This record gives sequence, C-alpha cells and structure tokens, in this order.
Amino acid sequence: MKAAVLKAFRLGWPSGLTFGAVVMAVLACATAASADPRIPNISVTNFPVERSTTQAGGHPNTKLIFEFCDQGVPILSATNTAPIRITTAEPLVIAGSSYVRGAEGNTAANGQWAAQSVGGSTTQFDLIGSNGTHSDPYVPSSGRLRSTVDTPKPTWLGCSATQIGANVRDFTLKLPPGLLGNPTALQACPEQVWVSIACPPESIVGYSWTSVHQSISRDTIITVPSPVYNVTTFGLEPARLGTTIFPSDPAGPFPITIGIRTSGDRGIDSTLINIPRNLGGFGGTPIEITTSLCGRVPTCTAQQDSRNDPTLNSADYDHSATTYPFFTNPTSCGTKDVGLTARSWRSPSAPTAATVQPAGTNPPGAVQKTG
Repeated sequence: MKAAVLKAFRLGWPSGLTFGAVVMAVLACATAASADPRIPNISVTNFPVERSTTQAGGHPNTKLIFEFCDQGVPILSATNTAPIRITTAEPLVIAGSSYVRGAEGNTAANGQWAAQSVGGSTTQFDLIGSNGTHSDPYVPSSGRLRSTVDTPKPTWLGCSATQIGANVRDFTLKLPPGLLGNPTALQACPEQVWVSIACPPESIVGYSWTSVHQSISRDTIITVPSPVYNVTTFGLEPARLGTTIFPSDPAGPFPITIGIRTSGDRGIDSTLINIPRNLGGFGGTPIEITTSLCGRVPTCTAQQDSRNDPTLNSADYDHSATTYPFFTNPTSCGTKDVGLTARSWRSPSAPTAATVQPAGTNPPGAVQKTG
C-alpha cells in the first residue's frame, strides 16, 4: 500500500547535511502483520536538524528528530529567573507534565517540566526546577509548550487522541546525493558478534532515543535508547547498520538496510519495516525519535542531557583521540531534498497532503508531506 506520509525537507544551503542512513535505527524490526483498521494514520509533524558545523567538506556531528505529535502552544515570553516564568499565546488548563521545545536565547527553558500556574492564570506558568539566570534573553515566540491538558481540548504531552494511538509501522528515509557516511572509517562488527549483543564500542557511529508513550498514564514516557553499530555487509550492500536489543517482541537486534536508488538522482534509501507495536512495553506508542551521529569515529559516545528530554541528548567523539571522518558535508551548492515516508499499522492508501515548517531547524527549510 502507499505510504501514509511523505516529508520532503528542502534545504537551500551551500554545504549539505550528512547523516547517513541510520536515523531510524532504533525502530527496525522484522515482524510481519496485516493492516489493523483500529490504528489511526500517522503524521510526521516536525523534522528538526542540527549540525555541529556547516563548513563545506566539514565533518559534523548531526542530530535529527522525527516528531509525530503537534508542536504545542507558542510561548510569548520566558523570564531570566529561577524558576523561569513563561507566558503562552493561548490559555491552557494543564493537567500533567510539559515540554518546552525550540526556545532560543533563554535555552534553559527547554526540557521537560512541571508547569505551575501563576496565581490561577491560564497563560502564565512557572517551570519548576528551571533556572534562566545564566541564559541570554528569550527570543519572543521562539519556543512552544507541549503539555498534557484538558482544556481547550485534551492532549497527551502535545499529542492529540489520534496521534497518541498511531503506532508507526514502516519508514523509508530518502537521502540526496552527497549526503554520505563512510563505513570504512571504523571497524565493522561481525554479524555473529552483533547478533550476540557483543559489538565493541569502536564500531559505534551514533545513538538513538525513542520516546514511547505508555497507555497506563497520560504522562508516562519511556525512553528506549540504542547505540547504532557499523555491521558487516552482505553481498553488494553499500553499508549495513544495526541496533541493540529492545524491550519488545521480538527484541532484536535489528538491521538497517541501505540501498542506492537505481534511477533518478542515485541517492540513498534506508528502509525499516514492521516496527513492533509493543516497543517499550505493552500499549506503547512512539511519539518521537532522536538520532545523533558522530562526525568522526571511533570514540563516539552518548551525551545525556539532565533536563529529562531525549531530544536534548546528543553524541560526540573524543576530540583528543585519533579519529577518522565518518560524515562529510557536501562541497556542492544547491538545494538538497531529504524525504521521509511513514505509515502506521493501519497502512492507509489515501494519505492527506499537507505542508509544515519545522521549528528550530538548522538550517531552516520547508518540510512538505504529500500523499
């Protein structure tokens, strides 16, 4: 059947984004199942991209975030106080936890917080535990508040009732020419070692964190982490990557298959199919995936942020060690298109077209999804 969502990320920039084909590593699986009409359609609502360098020919650490829920309410202001006090553009009756995403200037506001109403206000909230006294002034309306609310309409950390029930099934990531990683820059983990969950750290190229909402509570989010390994290839494969095991059935580890398009621009496709519906436990729904890849290898390690938001995590290499380039920014100018197709277990055949602008994208660019 046709994919439910196609996102085209168009970048007009002199140096491309190199992140290889591992961005969805944490979600690969091989369990076949038929379409389930009880599962809603899925939508990729945001696609932020961050690079540590935009220099042509440079080797950036690269982070990508795939988000499947609405982006929340704009934040008009955020004070440089402890705690940070925010003012929202719309009234909210918050019934649980909140995420602040995309805040610029006063970046200390970003993270997961308990948002406490100020004197019963429905537009002013203190972010308990935050401290903005060492940050720059907030850029007005740059951030958004994703909350569990009852009014004006129920949401689950920004997710609508439809989105919180849309279990993702398949993804295909489509990369333009020139956005390439170099699998020969580090050792490849032999298949039998990878299957035994014994790959050495020298074969790690990045890390991925999937945020899974649990149906037992409106605010229960489980983070499912995984290293991303360079794995030995089979036949004519240009590269193969793999995950660790997960709290799911089957548990994995799972391969990420990579292929070169045989027509058109000859870019790279990375396809992952039949993602387990019990990822992270019974009743789990992935609401976003954060993948961070190292620009140089080996010595790639995860960098955990303390603000309890996996989208703030990253990966980096040891800058004092001997390392080799894994990713390289293209040296050619022009527009670069990155596509993503996704469908839920419903496997809809008639997706709806839409266009969104990703918040916090570096560099900025339009994200389009079409049927």
